[in-house]
Amino acid sequence: MTTVNEMVKPMLGDRFEVALVMMYRLHRSQVRKGSPVPYVAHLLGVAALVLEDGGDEDEAIAALLHDAMEDQGLRRDVLRLRFGDRVCEIVEGCTEPVVVPRLPWRERKLLHLAKVEGATVSVRRVTMADKLHNVRSRKASSSLGFCKATSWMAANHCAIGTWLTAAQSLIFVRIAR
Repeated sequence: MTTVNEMVKPMLGDRFEVALVMMYRLHRSQVRKGSPVPYVAHLLGVAALVLEDGGDEDEAIAALLHDAMEDQGLRRDVLRLRFGDRVCEIVEGCTEPVVVPRLPWRERKLLHLAKVEGATVSVRRVTMADKLHNVRSRKASSSLGFCKATSWMAANHCAIGTWLTAAQSLIFVRIAR
């Protein structure tokens, strides 16, 4: 007798495994801002949200690597060679535009929001998963005492950051429809 598990083809293949190892190697020494939580937890959480939303393997790989170009300097040609055009395009779509001189945080986020509004469904799915995971992480970090501010400015940045990320998530829900 054939079981259901034997009939279902695995959704994730060797490419996902390669991306998982690459993600870990690129981000293994990072922690979340204001928290002792390893940064890889965020990337795994984003990939899980993408998959739970019906995303495919390319979207899950892009979720694992969505910060690799921006934070770790992963080159576009390396990403494209290893994972193909579609993964590269999704990661690039999720990456904040580079503006010199560097804009203030709020302006960067609003510029990124405008970029994502016209993006593909795949870019929006990965970006929404990223923002949703950020909101969840801020809430969890705050309740665990990791988001304690040492000054009024730090306290407001934490609150404003949570508010703006929540607002972005609501806007992305509207975009996804």
